[in-house]
Amino acid sequence: MYRDLPNREAMFATPEYVFKDGTLVARAGKVVATPHGGIHFVAPDYDAGIEPYLRRYSMQHLALDFRNAAIGRDELCACCNGGRLLPVACAPLHPPAAP
Repeated sequence: MYRDLPNREAMFATPEYVFKDGTLVARAGKVVATPHGGIHFVAPDYDAGIEPYLRRYSMQHLALDFRNAAIGRDELCACCNGGRLLPVACAPLHPPAAP
């Protein structure tokens, strides 16, 4: 939440109140709380038959080892640092047609 100031740059530089999941975390530009947040993630279905191709491609063209590309649920939980896992649905491949 911002105080309405004529100088919009100054107005947006220092919010009066900042809330995170309903908890006040900043007041008048000062941090007043640092609650643990959550991690948004998607877990799309896919054809596992593509993995051999991705492994070869990774070895030939990327610095990342394919085995390190996937993040397990245990790693997500560790990253949350006490926060929540927030699964997000995948967007449809083709958006619905306009009426």
